[in-house]
Amino acid sequence: MPLQKKIEWGYFIPYAITGILDEHPRTAIALRESQNKENYRQYYEDLTGEADK
Repeated sequence: MPLQKKIEWGYFIPYAITGILDEHPRTAIALRESQNKENYRQYYEDLTGEADK
């Protein structure tokens, strides 16, 4: 865990979400670089259109 806090390495939920949805990870990369990098629910809803329902 100390190494993961120092550099972006290891398992991250946004990358898993893009893999499950068969999407390119560019959106996950952008999320990890943003201020909202831990907002996984909103990220998932944005990708799937669930927020629009």
